[in-house]
Amino acid sequence: FLQQKEGLIPSFMRIIKEKYSYANTVYYVRIKGIWRKLKSSDIVYMETNNHHILFHMENGQVYKKLANFNSLTPPIESNGDLFQCHKSYVVNGRYIKGMVQNSFIMTDGIKVSISKPNRKDAKNFFSQCIMKGYLEQ
Repeated sequence: FLQQKEGLIPSFMRIIKEKYSYANTVYYVRIKGIWRKLKSSDIVYMETNNHHILFHMENGQVYKKLANFNSLTPPIESNGDLFQCHKSYVVNGRYIKGMVQNSFIMTDGIKVSISKPNRKDAKNFFSQCIMKGYLEQ
């Protein structure tokens, strides 16, 4: 069978839909018996600590969930704005202010480590963030 190339309009609509779905990705956290929705667009970075994930939010709050990165639904890989730069850290490209050799500098001033095996992918991710215009905000 012949495969047809995707037209310009469907291609553009697919890209818009993907970008919109990233912004609307949510993670659920139970805090004092109440389930909260955390929008991925509001998460500055996540870190693991003693079998918990700490969600560091844009407003400065930190939420804690008993889980690991592999157990998150939806998975981190499905969100183009999130990047696991270290076994203990996931950053949101929307909140990266800069990058030094082995760390991302977040908008709140925190340095998030990049593991040695992830440095090449981290540079590519940082370049994508620049292309998306996130560092200009």
